Amino acid sequence: NLSDSKDIVVDTTAPTLTITDDKTDKTNGDVTYTFQFSENVTGFNADDITLTSGTKGTFTPVSGSKYTLVVTPPSGTEGADLGLSVGTGLTDVAGNAIASTTTAGAQAWDTKPPVISSFSSSTATGSFKKDGVINITANASENLQPGAQITVTLDSGATVVLTSTSVAGTLTNVLSGSYTVGAGQNSADLKISSYTLGTNAAAPKDAVGNAMTSTTVPTGSNLSDSKDIVVDTTAPTLTITDDQTDKTN
Repeated sequence: NLSDSKDIVVDTTAPTLTITDDKTDKTNGDVTYTFQFSENVTGFNADDITLTSGTKGTFTPVSGSKYTLVVTPPSGTEGADLGLSVGTGLTDVAGNAIASTTTAGAQAWDTKPPVISSFSSSTATGSFKKDGVINITANASENLQPGAQITVTLDSGATVVLTSTSVAGTLTNVLSGSYTVGAGQNSADLKISSYTLGTNAAAPKDAVGNAMTSTTVPTGSNLSDSKDIVVDTTAPTLTITDDQTDKTN
């Protein structure tokens, strides 16, 4: 028979393409995309791949029908989809061309570090003496992981550790702590002078692991911008005078 003397393949079916990646959620790191064709294709390389956001990295031919590409998301940004696709024109060995564009599923990214956006207090406006207790709250630009901490220095001279209110499974953007007024501490309108970031397990990080780096106190969003809290630990003094300058009758 003909097949006994020749290997002649009749193929009129265009290849199909499935694109997947190695992430199941928003990411702050490299994404590896896998391109799986239904059959071997010719000439496929990184130039055939369109990317809306990010940078193409290592392109690897695994086989004639399988390839991978590493994509690095843009630094210091976030978005809903890196926007990767492969257009038409690629052919199999017989010359059948892919007729439609294949688009990867949306891959969100977040490489933007969180920042402290405001300071506030759940304590009502008022005056506080020694041993008075005042809530100090910091609000971050996004939810933080459990255990995150910052240490604020108040203009009264005190330092207070603020800890994230997040718990496993329920993240918030709030860090909170209590300030107990000490002897000799005073402020006409309590505010945050500066703050430092926790380290190791207490380092403030967002849900995908971006670490907070800025320690800039937000302009116009300090504690004193939302509350009039006076800290006064100085007892009044009294001076007594009379209206005579000498012996009088």
